[in-house]
Amino acid sequence: VSSALNLEGDQICVQLQSSIMLKASSGNTAYALDAGRLSDVSRIYFNDRLLSQRGSLNPYQPGAFRPQIVVIPAEAVHPGRNQLRIHLCSYQGYYPIQAMDPIRIGPAEQVWQKRTVQEIIAFSFLAFYLMASVQHLWLGLRRKKERYHLAFSGFLLVVSAYWFVAETMTRDLLFQGNVLWHRKTEYILLFFIVPLFLLFLSRFGSQKGEKVSYGALAVATILTLISLPSGINVVRVCGWIWQIGFLMLSPYLAFLAYKQLVRPFPYARLMTGAVLLLLASAIHDI
Repeated sequence: VSSALNLEGDQICVQLQSSIMLKASSGNTAYALDAGRLSDVSRIYFNDRLLSQRGSLNPYQPGAFRPQIVVIPAEAVHPGRNQLRIHLCSYQGYYPIQAMDPIRIGPAEQVWQKRTVQEIIAFSFLAFYLMASVQHLWLGLRRKKERYHLAFSGFLLVVSAYWFVAETMTRDLLFQGNVLWHRKTEYILLFFIVPLFLLFLSRFGSQKGEKVSYGALAVATILTLISLPSGINVVRVCGWIWQIGFLMLSPYLAFLAYKQLVRPFPYARLMTGAVLLLLASAIHDI
């Protein structure tokens, strides 16, 4: 794979290209390309034929992070060597140049099947989060003394919404070309995950950490109010603030998890282990 850098004023463009050996398409065989999520403005060429385009430079319209999967017309496929070119541009640094997923090309049925399986897995996790959220909401409404159920229900609801926005292709039916609002929604949901989980841990344990939880909720609300009317650069700064805040709160979250070990209930070790695993995964992701 080769790349070329092109600098033109406010535009930075990179071209990725590769030679691919294919058999000629027949009546029973068609090829498809799954380019994954490309950012920002993107154009996909196959043997110099434009297959797909997201966003534009003149006038500028973002096309960031939109998954692209297209069927290659039979007449565009040559027996033997074929050229694939992916042209990516960033305008004024609003969105970075990224090819975020493995790029796959092959028989259309296999390509679509693999993508469909990924979508089914994503919605399986989504359904699990939603069902657990409804269950804990029901328990929280019935058991007035067990207030931690409501906090855990809110945490799971936000996680399920974040999973839909960040991990599914179906989200494009909702956001379509509104890239900025897609990114804002993803960030805002992210802001509230840690405060709600912290509120759950504090209520589930000694309840001494509720003030810290309310403080984290206030910070998440402020970041949300700043992000809503702002451009992507300000939203990205709010995201960095959230990351730094989460890293600073991580030792406290680990302490609250450790406190469960001294409580006389059957699942104390599992609870502590689950929380520490969640923290390690989130820190690694950041």
